[in-house]
Amino acid sequence: MPADLDEMFAGLARTADVVPVTGPAVARRNGDRRRRGRYAVGAAAAAVLLVLAGAGVATRRHDPPRPVLPATTVRGLTPIGTPLRVHGPAGENMFSAIAVRGDRVTLASGDLNGGGLKVIGVDGRTGAQVWDAGTTASFETNGPIAVPGAVLVADGPRLRVLDPGTGAELWETTDPANGDVVVGDGVLARVTVDGLTEAFALSTGRKLWSAPASGNDRPRHSTGFLDEGNVRNVHVSDDRLAQITLGGRVLVRDLRTGKIRTSVATTVRPRMMTDFSASGDLALIGDRSGYTDKPSRLVGADLTAGTTKVLHAIETGTLGVSAPCGPQRVCLASNDGTTADGNLNPATLKMIDTATGRVLWTVTPADAVFDISTRAGRVFAGRGLGSGVLYSADGRDLARVDGAFLGRTQGWIDDENVLAMAQTGTGRSLIAISAADGRQTTLGTLSDVVGGCAWTSEILACRDGVELKLWRFER
Repeated sequence: MPADLDEMFAGLARTADVVPVTGPAVARRNGDRRRRGRYAVGAAAAAVLLVLAGAGVATRRHDPPRPVLPATTVRGLTPIGTPLRVHGPAGENMFSAIAVRGDRVTLASGDLNGGGLKVIGVDGRTGAQVWDAGTTASFETNGPIAVPGAVLVADGPRLRVLDPGTGAELWETTDPANGDVVVGDGVLARVTVDGLTEAFALSTGRKLWSAPASGNDRPRHSTGFLDEGNVRNVHVSDDRLAQITLGGRVLVRDLRTGKIRTSVATTVRPRMMTDFSASGDLALIGDRSGYTDKPSRLVGADLTAGTTKVLHAIETGTLGVSAPCGPQRVCLASNDGTTADGNLNPATLKMIDTATGRVLWTVTPADAVFDISTRAGRVFAGRGLGSGVLYSADGRDLARVDGAFLGRTQGWIDDENVLAMAQTGTGRSLIAISAADGRQTTLGTLSDVVGGCAWTSEILACRDGVELKLWRFER
């Protein structure tokens, strides 16, 4: 240790030796004086506050700051190019349908009173029209449909497959009435209502394989494994095709070869009203009775273990939509039971643990839920007329938005943002909802005549009156 520090400590020791130590009585008197001093200061401060309050002087309340939103939060819109005049009559008689995938926007529009629809392609980077695929022979309300690698256009009994880059028709097939179409891994599979399954190369139409209907155990419903807001009977998938047969078997086929990878037996005997969906290693079967006074149930089929489990059952009421809500989680909308006078109990939304069947939380969304989607554990429940509720992973109500349009005007932009539309005095406002805390940001306003919107995580396209408008999301 340096010499100067040695001398300092030695001096402190000598000083301590000569400081007199007082007795306990003196220590108590000193403590009493300190306490009286603190009480006096506190009383004086309270008196000052009372005087200020009597004089009408407001004291400032410091609320804790709200958390800073992530950099990925959508905060505005940047217009892309110049709005395009949409084909069709001005006013409420104009019909339009929009699809967006990547940087390509496809629009079909025409007259609600009849006639065909003009189909065009627009560059999502510039807003310029890049191709015109002509006019359909018939009126179709559910198209166009953008899938990976193609645009599908239903035209009467025909299902046309277009090149998204040029609008040229690649090939066509018969649209399976009351059947299903599944697209994935460069393959288009069509399943007729009679159960015939055929698969074609998406880019050329070359037939890859077929699986004939097998009597009483033929496929009743077919679907894909990716939730992309399926339109009409078209489903998007990876390299798998999921089917449930009339005999209750859940089949998973290889889309490229038709080979059955998995077969799981269930006790469900599906009908037209039976819900069927698949995601990851789980298939969900909404086994509805069709009557409010008869039992219904939600069955989960584990496509890896080959087992089944009843996830929720009701003796009376209605079974609504269901969807995966994260790892080992399923969300279900239902009216469980009826009242003494025969009316349905209020609609509920619940999250269920698929491993145990335990209900993790239940909420009452006020209206019936028609669509359920989830990102990063959070749940968005779409209700009637475009309204919806955003819930946290533990079921807390983060945000609600009132409906403004009957159509797809709400849903996830990405994992951190939800797009919604709300009615204003003169039109409709586009709103971004932060999934972090439910904060709402008005992005812009549309007119009162809106023909729907479609979007990706980067591009938003809407028909506003007689114009197609494009924007890029700002973050």
